Amino acid sequence: MENLFVYGMLLFENEEPSHGINTEKYILDVESAWIKGDLYVVEGFPFLVLGGENKVKGKLLKCKDIDVLLARYDIIEGANQPDPFFEREVIQVNLEDGGKEKAYCYVGGRSLCECFAKDEYLVESGNWLDASP
Repeated sequence: MENLFVYGMLLFENEEPSHGINTEKYILDVESAWIKGDLYVVEGFPFLVLGGENKVKGKLLKCKDIDVLLARYDIIEGANQPDPFFEREVIQVNLEDGGKEKAYCYVGGRSLCECFAKDEYLVESGNWLDASP
């Protein structure tokens, strides 16, 4: 699988916090997409909880050399830490044209969800860009 679904800060291309990773060197194509889940933002930082009836909007990155990309993002997202803030999951992504694809996605880890998956932090539109300053 060579796909990554991004919904928050990883949407950026050549600037923080993507660290210049989302470039032609790694990304072949980008499509608008969405998944079922809840999007929360705490102090400007988004995280996703899978499931539910809400649509979380983002982009499907069709990648080349995804292992290098994931290794770098695992470090950025802290996915290899004990009790990580973010965990990497395989999910089904819905494309705007009605198609579906499998993709990796970083979702909120257990501690992050237990502390902040609350109505006061929910982004009702499912679009992180609506919640960012």
